[in-house]
Amino acid sequence: MLAIATTAEERIQIELLPPDCLSLETTRLWVRKEACLKAIGIGLLIELATFPAWNIKQQWTTVIFGSYVLAVNDFCCGEDTVVSIATTQSTPIFVRHYSLDWSAIAKDIGEIE
Repeated sequence: MLAIATTAEERIQIELLPPDCLSLETTRLWVRKEACLKAIGIGLLIELATFPAWNIKQQWTTVIFGSYVLAVNDFCCGEDTVVSIATTQSTPIFVRHYSLDWSAIAKDIGEIE
C-alpha cells in the first residue's frame, strides 16, 4: 500500500516511525488523503502518491493541490480511531473516520450489546 499511496517524502517519514506507531500513522495518512480528495470531488480516482498530506497534526492546516486550497484537520478520538476533516470554500465538510477496533464503533451505534 505504501508504494502506491504515498509520496517519496511520506515514505521517508514513515520509515522513521517507531514500529508501534506505524499502523496508526499510516491509517491516519490514508484517511486524511481520502477526506481531502473527496472534498475536492476527485475521490480515489487519482494516484494517491501524487497527493502529499503528511504534516497535518490536530490543527487546521492549509493544503494546496493544483488549483484547490483545502483546510484539513485530524482529530484525536481515542487510541483506535482516526478522524480527518477536509473542506474547501465551495464544498461542504467531509468527515472520514476509521477505527482500528470495529467493536468500539459497533458499540457506539448500538449494534453490539
